[in-house]
Amino acid sequence: MIFNGKRLRKARYYNGLSVDDLASKIGIKKQSISQFETGKSNPSTETLWAICRELHFPINYFFQSDEGFDNEIAGTTYFRSMFSTSKKYRQEQIVKMEHVAAIYSFLSKYIVFPKINLPQISECTPPQEAAKILRKHWNLGNGPICDLIQIMERNGIITTSFKTTSDSIDAFSHKYGDLFIVVLSQNKDVAARSYFDAAHELGHIVLHDWYEDIEELSREEFRQREKEANQFAASFLCPEDSFNHDFHSLRGNSLDTYVILKNKWHMSIEALLYHANQLGAITPAQYQYSYRALHKKGWYRNEPYDDKISLQPPTLFKSAIELLLKENIFSTTSLMQNLENYGCAMEYSQVETLLGLPEGMLAPEKTYSSNIIPIRLQSNDQDKG
Repeated sequence: MIFNGKRLRKARYYNGLSVDDLASKIGIKKQSISQFETGKSNPSTETLWAICRELHFPINYFFQSDEGFDNEIAGTTYFRSMFSTSKKYRQEQIVKMEHVAAIYSFLSKYIVFPKINLPQISECTPPQEAAKILRKHWNLGNGPICDLIQIMERNGIITTSFKTTSDSIDAFSHKYGDLFIVVLSQNKDVAARSYFDAAHELGHIVLHDWYEDIEELSREEFRQREKEANQFAASFLCPEDSFNHDFHSLRGNSLDTYVILKNKWHMSIEALLYHANQLGAITPAQYQYSYRALHKKGWYRNEPYDDKISLQPPTLFKSAIELLLKENIFSTTSLMQNLENYGCAMEYSQVETLLGLPEGMLAPEKTYSSNIIPIRLQSNDQDKG
């Protein structure tokens, strides 16, 4: 067995640790970590166990090839709030997406997942027009979308959600070959905002180039892509004609108008204000006035109906694993063993987190000893005395 230094780097990134961080936690020099990762030396048995304990990966993980990771990151990963998120946090999420892609690749050997179903949209298509094209392609009509995550999954876009170590990360996405993966942060537990995040990532998928190096973009170029994705998201979630009809029917630019619109369209009041301004339904001055009023009411973080609109979480991975277990293709133990044989040795709790599964869904089966002492329950009519 040969120690794979690349796996150590992946596991370190996965846990959001720098070389200094890991070295300090296990009590060795940072130069040693660098040598392990570059293959110049191998850790001792004692050090290896310390690495496993700190990084929460089984020992076999560090001796596997990268066969299951043949779809390594290449090109762009779109992060919302990219410039306010450190490179360390971005690396952590990128490596986690690599693991999601590897698990998907393994599951696809047994499960027929939905194929990607996207229309051809040229790069010069305005975001609002692209939103119309996609709505028509997916037969969504012009009404509210209350199950966006499931719609994306049915059309071949792999979606999952998990907590991130930084609240500045709302959502992110990447393309692996023909596969798109969208991850929503569970740190933002507000349905209306999460739906907009999902639609925003969908905007990147249909509008933008996935093979440029986003790190080389200027701030202005990045802001322009974010603006286009926001315009797409707003128009996709609430088409222009439908919005204008509702807005003018309510006859007013008061915040109460946006509260009613939010309850129908499942968009945040902040996003609806943005949408109204982009569509010219209100003037820039009206937008600024309403935006200040929103902040004055304390609605920047907590808006009306935040506790009423429910978020439908991703279900594709859960459904796939439930099917494999129900049809006795795998037990939970054999599933994890086969995933390890595929080159992705992980703790079952890690897989649950990455795929957004219920806690304990992949826990090993409980076994009971057959050497049972013969005891029984007392009957109610048992003689006494």
